[in-house]
Amino acid sequence: MRSPIPDRWPLRLAKALLALVSPVVPAGERRLWREEWESELWHGFQARAEGAVSTASGENRGGDPSVRQRSKAASDPGLLEVWPFLRGCWKDALELRRIENRRMRHRNGHRGLLRQGAAAWMKGTAMLLQDLRLSARGLLKSPAFALAAILTLALGIGANSAVFSVIHGLLLRPLGYPDAERMVVISTFNHERGMGPMMVAGPRLADLIEGSRTLEAVSGLMPEELDLTGRGEARQVVAARLLSNMTGLLDLEVQLGRTLGPSDFEPGAANSVLLTDEIWKSQFGGSRDVVGDTLHLNGQEHVVIGVLGPGFESPSTYSLILPLRVSLSELGQGQHTNFYVTLGRLAEDSTMGQLAQELEAFDAANAERQGRSFGFTLEAAKLRPHILGSTSESLMVLWAAVALVLLIACANVTNLLLSRTSRRRQESAVRAALGAGRWPLMRQYLSESLLLSFLGGAAGIALAYLLVWLLKSQGPRLPFVDQVALNLPVLVFTLGLALLTSLLAGLIPAWKASRFSDSLVPNARQGMLAERRGRLPFILNAIQVAVALTLLVGAGLLLRSFWSLTSVDPGFRSQSTLAMGVALPTYRFPEKPRRLQLMEQMVHRLNAYPGVRSAAAANLLPMAGGWSKMLLQDEETPEHLGEMSISAQATSPGYFKTLGIGLRGRDFAWSDREGAREVVIVNRRFAELFWPGQEAVGQVLPGSDPEVEVIGVSDNVRFYGLGQEIEPTWYFPYLQSERDTSYLRLVVQPEPSTRLSAAQLRAALGEVVEDLPIQELGTMTSIIRRSVSRPRFNALLLACFALTAALLAAIGIYGVLSHSVTSRRAEIGVRMALGADASRILRQVIGQGMLPVVLGLVLGLAAAVAAGGLLASQLFGVRPEDPVTLVAVPAFLALVALLACYLPARRATQVDPATTLRAS
Repeated sequence: MRSPIPDRWPLRLAKALLALVSPVVPAGERRLWREEWESELWHGFQARAEGAVSTASGENRGGDPSVRQRSKAASDPGLLEVWPFLRGCWKDALELRRIENRRMRHRNGHRGLLRQGAAAWMKGTAMLLQDLRLSARGLLKSPAFALAAILTLALGIGANSAVFSVIHGLLLRPLGYPDAERMVVISTFNHERGMGPMMVAGPRLADLIEGSRTLEAVSGLMPEELDLTGRGEARQVVAARLLSNMTGLLDLEVQLGRTLGPSDFEPGAANSVLLTDEIWKSQFGGSRDVVGDTLHLNGQEHVVIGVLGPGFESPSTYSLILPLRVSLSELGQGQHTNFYVTLGRLAEDSTMGQLAQELEAFDAANAERQGRSFGFTLEAAKLRPHILGSTSESLMVLWAAVALVLLIACANVTNLLLSRTSRRRQESAVRAALGAGRWPLMRQYLSESLLLSFLGGAAGIALAYLLVWLLKSQGPRLPFVDQVALNLPVLVFTLGLALLTSLLAGLIPAWKASRFSDSLVPNARQGMLAERRGRLPFILNAIQVAVALTLLVGAGLLLRSFWSLTSVDPGFRSQSTLAMGVALPTYRFPEKPRRLQLMEQMVHRLNAYPGVRSAAAANLLPMAGGWSKMLLQDEETPEHLGEMSISAQATSPGYFKTLGIGLRGRDFAWSDREGAREVVIVNRRFAELFWPGQEAVGQVLPGSDPEVEVIGVSDNVRFYGLGQEIEPTWYFPYLQSERDTSYLRLVVQPEPSTRLSAAQLRAALGEVVEDLPIQELGTMTSIIRRSVSRPRFNALLLACFALTAALLAAIGIYGVLSHSVTSRRAEIGVRMALGADASRILRQVIGQGMLPVVLGLVLGLAAAVAAGGLLASQLFGVRPEDPVTLVAVPAFLALVALLACYLPARRATQVDPATTLRAS
């Protein structure tokens, strides 16, 4: 009879790998081969153990404890002792397979191997189908278990597929350009003043086109807002005017008509325009007769020559593409000194580092030519990161979150399968007694996991479709979001995810199920002890809690950050204030005095409209988009400030009253116009910098000639976002400004009991000027909401996934503890028969369930603190180590886990001792 040897982990590892290697051995010799290697494994470890014991007995005649410890360590096998055994059995298995292959070739030739492979494939497929049929029958007999497992996996797989579809559409999908990975965007920055990225000035673009060596091609386009009339209500569309060499860089492809050619860029040629796919479908109904049609843009006729394909992608969203009739030799000279979105393609042998050095040389040459450096530099970035910005970081955080949700789902299903496996222990023993080996037993349980994963994957695809639809319809506007879809790569990813999930969730239960008992009829005590010895459910529950806590802490930080962001005072009243943009195009009103006169008439008409409390105009509204800054030189600022940039806004009388901005001093009047004394209103930030401790009203702006008097000090307003710093700002009267008046913003504050619609205000403005392009911006409250739409969406989405993870963890804890209570009914009955009361049983069961929860909370808290730095760039007003979040979230998860433990514990107290003892 074999004497026992220590059951150490290297020995178990050797047995497991032996089972994995055995399928390589030909089927006819597999059983004998495995018995021989198992015998060699046992004899090797037995000899080592006996040698260690005899050595210790000879050395330890004095009973030294240290010698006994060295003896025990020597008898325990290590990984180095297992490795020669594994190498030997693997070589032996390969040799047997080679011998069998030579025998087959000798008997049947090379075709015999093909027939053997085909037969093995057909046999394996038949066995797999048979196992799947058996698994389907077993799942139909346990519908509650099957439904719980499928829904759990559907949550994990569906969320991952949805997020991967977004990542594929935004990060992995090739862009619609030739050699897109070498495409770069060049922008202007001024880091000292926090300015940028900005477009590149024409002279600097001309230098790049003429002198760049690291770029094999470089060109620019000029964004422009054009008035589209003659097709319903007049409106503005964003167009891109391309330089002549940009068409080759973008490789424009059309689905209808033709693309821009050299003749379209010649002076005097007929005006031509390309439609993008989006405006073709939305404004022209996708009509194929649109080619040759005429559009009125800024009062001029333009002939539609083609429609770009749906794959056209640009650094921004453009509806129309037009030629810019400026020769490259004239670029940046005279009237062509404009600013351009600059694109380039790296040469094949160039790098981004070399391009950066070249741009530094251009900056140095430009500073030398101008006699000084103003701090404006050229910098390059890859096209995709430039377009996406911080979206890439948010997507990676989100993908990590859904991957953790899938991990929890796998742990949950693993626990469910382990519980199911323990109830089928006798079935495994019967099958083993009838001759089933370990691999057939594992295959049966793996097929069940595979079937559950594929059913969960199918349900997950439906969930992913819903999530993608919600993202595209309700989420923030992301670049390339139209390319997000459940396409073939996403479906392949889902298939691979289902296979991986089946292994993660089913491998451990299948391995444990194949370790069948020698007894066909285990008694209740054996089953009870087997359940209590299981450490795996304990570990899986701790992992679920740790992962759920990590996600909940991240979601809590983002929600706290969003709350802090929305709690910031914007500096103006947003409720019920309506905003709209109005174009006064220069092609209709070329004289600036006429445009100012129309602006004044529109403000007066709105103020006289019934139900309007006040109305005003401005060149820029807070957080409504746009950028309006100017640079003050040294002589215009106090000595301790030097050069600085300020926010410069042009407003009409009544602007501060309409927006509810506090003002000390007087507001602008309509008499503050050209020819009158120049006046200005500054914000408190400006006053604190320029006249600290003094009264700003009545002061004169430093360096102003003629003198500009400060007539008021307004409250601070956050123009460029709630999360941005308050900038020094001055406001000057629209009628005294040099700002462009071809586009202005109007704000209207209605009476408290009046509801005004945009259509009413549009009609009122139409009484002043007919057929004006008017853009409805909504209320100022909606403008603020749009400005924080992305952080709000990120926080809510991560919170949904985190709560899902917490729910799955609670379900896992409940399932494991409920199964434990069921399997320990005999033990609980004995305890209650011996005098244990219900409260003691309740405490014991809850303590058993909460032990892995406490371990998971400790591990999860450490992981959350370590991972908090990943969210640091997305937080506002909250530190990653926020104590409120790190205390409230674990407490919430502990309460959820306590509830999940209480339900089965309460059921345990209702066990009838007499009934339980009779049944056992």
